[in-house]
Amino acid sequence: MKYFLETLIALSLFVSACHTENSSQIDSGKRDVYSPIPIENSVILEADSSLTASELIVLLQKYSDAHINTLCVKAKFYDSKQLNALVDSCHQAGINFILHCNNPRDVNTKWVNDFDVDGFHCTNVLSQSVDYWRKEIDSLNELKPVIMISDNSNDELIDAGFSAGRETNISKALAQVFESNESTSLLDTALNSEKYIFSKTFAAIRLASENSLSDTSMESSQMLTMYAMPGVPCVTSFQLQRHNAFLKSFFSLYANTPTLQYGSYELYNSGSTDVFTLMRTYQGKKILFAINTRNKPSSYNWPLNLMGIKTELLLGEKISRNGGQELSPYGYQVLNFENIVGMEALELDDK
Repeated sequence: MKYFLETLIALSLFVSACHTENSSQIDSGKRDVYSPIPIENSVILEADSSLTASELIVLLQKYSDAHINTLCVKAKFYDSKQLNALVDSCHQAGINFILHCNNPRDVNTKWVNDFDVDGFHCTNVLSQSVDYWRKEIDSLNELKPVIMISDNSNDELIDAGFSAGRETNISKALAQVFESNESTSLLDTALNSEKYIFSKTFAAIRLASENSLSDTSMESSQMLTMYAMPGVPCVTSFQLQRHNAFLKSFFSLYANTPTLQYGSYELYNSGSTDVFTLMRTYQGKKILFAINTRNKPSSYNWPLNLMGIKTELLLGEKISRNGGQELSPYGYQVLNFENIVGMEALELDDK
């Protein structure tokens, strides 16, 4: 409740700032430097470029209990007055402010000096050399530690200072499984391939493609599949409004569950190629995701060594205590298992 009230007050200041005649006189050079939340603890909102600054802040205010703590916007859609007020308001509410730049040359120290932005989401990264990025990111980090997100990912970019990125194999596999009824083993393979792309110091951004024509239940299950995997949850403003109840529930769980933020993952044979199953583990605690990727009822089985273990349903459909679980079309279960000893993932070849 305290967080909600503080956020509400801070965001209200933004609305006043945007409509105050003297707001253009804000001296951005005199503001205190904000220390951003680490990327691995973030929940990112990508703002629709059609939203005005005032509309965006109303959206953040409306969903202030969705635990969004990083906002990503395209700077060209806001003037200096609006950008100053928006950054200040986000920082007062404990929200990181990141600029989305299509042109790598737009990534420079002026944004940190003049507006105290916390980082950049960069597309077309490979149009510049690694040495270019290393020098640019070093210059930014001299001013403050910045979050650098890339649409590409490799060891050289990580060494240059990028801290997070996207990996398209997961998105492609997600579409093939949900929309073309391919086996969930495609997701297993794509996730395992990330071990060679993402290091412990480089976070994967998890964003499911938005589709206004698709079934809302399917979209929710697609997003949950993305968020089950290790990485940083990301949502668009369109998705936040379309799936607000589901997202509030999951992000609240995510924000209060270290296993989802830091846990490793295990894949196992659930007895179904229609149900995606993944176990997250952290400090002896385990959370199981089981997601039906089909528009029909599907069943899956718990591993034998989970039978009889105390189980808590965190999200989703009712548990069957016999171990065999029936999920409705695009249904899911997120389960917490307690006091598990010796849980090991089975080989992917079995799936």
